[in-house]
Amino acid sequence: MGGTSTSWIATPGSQAQAEALAREMRQARAAEYLALAAQAEAAERARPGERARWLKAPGLDVVLRGLSMVCDWS
Repeated sequence: MGGTSTSWIATPGSQAQAEALAREMRQARAAEYLALAAQAEAAERARPGERARWLKAPGLDVVLRGLSMVCDWS
């Protein structure tokens, strides 16, 4: 098992660039969570065996906690 790793540290050229980057990252994460929420809703409608398999997915508790931060469950 070999490999290499690289870290690249950059500074935005302006405050506007920093804000644009932060906005793009927030939008991307929100889109990912919304897609995951749609998958969760599909799993909820799935047959019991399929639903059980999805609910046993590793890390589901972390995902659900993250979803609770961005989704309105009411």
